Amino acid sequence: MSALTKVLLIYPNFRYFPGWLQDKLNYKQIPLGLLYLASFIRNKYPVDIRVCDASFLDITERGVIQFTAEFKPDIVGMAIYTPTVGFCRNIALEIRCLLPETLVVFGGPHVTALPFENLDVADICILGEGEITFGEVVKSFIDKSSYEQVNGISFKKDAHCFLTPERELIKDLDILPFPARDLYQRNIYQHIYPYQLGNPFYSAIVTSRGCAFDCNFCSNDLMWKRKIRYRSLDNIFEEIEGIVRNYNISFLRIGDDNFIGNPKLVIDFCRRKKKLFPKLKWLCHARADGLTSELIGEMKEGGCVEVQMGVESGDDQILRNCNKMSTTETVHNAIKMLQKNKINIWATFIIGNEGDNRASIEKTIRFAKKIDPTYCSFMFLSPLPGTNSYLSMSKKGYIKAKNWSEYSWHGEPVFETEELTKKMLLDLRKKAYQEFYLRPKIIFRYVCAALRSRQWKTVLSDFLLLLKFVFGFIK
Repeated sequence: MSALTKVLLIYPNFRYFPGWLQDKLNYKQIPLGLLYLASFIRNKYPVDIRVCDASFLDITERGVIQFTAEFKPDIVGMAIYTPTVGFCRNIALEIRCLLPETLVVFGGPHVTALPFENLDVADICILGEGEITFGEVVKSFIDKSSYEQVNGISFKKDAHCFLTPERELIKDLDILPFPARDLYQRNIYQHIYPYQLGNPFYSAIVTSRGCAFDCNFCSNDLMWKRKIRYRSLDNIFEEIEGIVRNYNISFLRIGDDNFIGNPKLVIDFCRRKKKLFPKLKWLCHARADGLTSELIGEMKEGGCVEVQMGVESGDDQILRNCNKMSTTETVHNAIKMLQKNKINIWATFIIGNEGDNRASIEKTIRFAKKIDPTYCSFMFLSPLPGTNSYLSMSKKGYIKAKNWSEYSWHGEPVFETEELTKKMLLDLRKKAYQEFYLRPKIIFRYVCAALRSRQWKTVLSDFLLLLKFVFGFIK
């Protein structure tokens, strides 16, 4: 082994929008989780570490294997999401043949939910929050000591699977070094949002981890135990200052599950952001029930141009069924306040929530038109392992998918119920997109937005994506 232990972190290629024109319409994000892992490991241990973002670079399994074979890592870590299980398993099998001495480590929400499923191809699965656990795995590899003393992992020994004690969550997020953005090519990540900005370069940050809510379609409880931990404002702005200085970004995506969970922190963030980086624009995720007129005003003044909101349904009974802890009235009021402040809204709806039928979904379509967000997505429920919806649907025999790769929010449904067949679900999604987007005022709105932003390439891409759903071009 060389003086430096060679570590390769792989973010799998995930087709967010499968089917027709998938290569041109793939939705891509900066892999912050892997970049946090990379910075944490290299700050503590003698490693030569690299990141392969197969999703952004659109690298096939064969391309990832070639990259791996050329680098010859001692340790390979892969982020596993349910739709990418097959991709990662195939790579792991090839690594076992090409580099039999290489330690293969899986991590992410899927293996946290199913800790033994992939131990036939992976040596170790990291469960839950990964930095400290993966760090201890790397240390054990370097020291040639046993992994059995590392908390928060599953492993296989003598044909038996084992689970070590649960890893505690990191109490102070400020101890984590900033994501290792220097490991990817400068400014290769460009945003896809149609806003008139100084340049197309963007980055992403998280100011907190976790969510206090327990929606039945979300695995938040599995990963974060319904606990929210916040970074300090000083720590957040030290990171932003470095991103602006080194990457010349004009746009920031705040990736917290619910950015407005601590309203005072948000207000302080907006005021400091306005003072230090007045031209930098940003978007965030937010729940409707936390938005107030004062908070939205501060967000507008602080440079917020878009709020992404999980509305889920236009039927209050369905919202209760999925434990959303919100109401349609709350959503409508929040969206009206955002519209008043000229902040764009990207609202997402789930088709196939527990108890959904044709009537409730058509009610959701009418509600979407009534609240009239800037953008709208209608996604099929994806009952992922680790969620209550997965447990419920599995018990009832609703899940029809036979392969994890079939799971996709924007693909075809992986389930059927007594009241919703696959064809009905597909027809209702098509109807939702047609009725929302094929309205003269919506078409006029987007033409005006294109003229203002001059982001013609982005607008064309968005238009092609819309065609997929309006006319049902999925396969």
